[in-house]
Amino acid sequence: CNSSTPQASPTTRMIPTPTFANSVIAERALVSARSSHPEIETSNIEPTIISMELTTLTTAMQKIRMNEQASDINRPVWLVSLRGVWFLMPSAPGVQVTPPMLTQCYLIFDAATNEEIGSTFQP
Repeated sequence: CNSSTPQASPTTRMIPTPTFANSVIAERALVSARSSHPEIETSNIEPTIISMELTTLTTAMQKIRMNEQASDINRPVWLVSLRGVWFLMPSAPGVQVTPPMLTQCYLIFDAATNEEIGSTFQP
């Protein structure tokens, strides 16, 4: 019987155990989703969490189609998806338009520190 130590493949990503429980991330996500973001206005409809996933920053950004460059692509993060109602407000003061309604919010939190590091709102 030939026994050898299994080796991790080069594509294997080691994601460390987060330092806080999922419930802490969930609460932070709800607080953030209820708060105003630049050019985003909240509504009276309470957001709900659809999913929470522990992944890498690159994978999270690909899933939500964020085109920004990540400095630490293998950084472990929580990707939280929420449903609710938000409005995209015009950036020019005095512009009178019906703001587009957004129903999906994605938040990215650092898995080690629980710091929010990104967000996007989509129709």
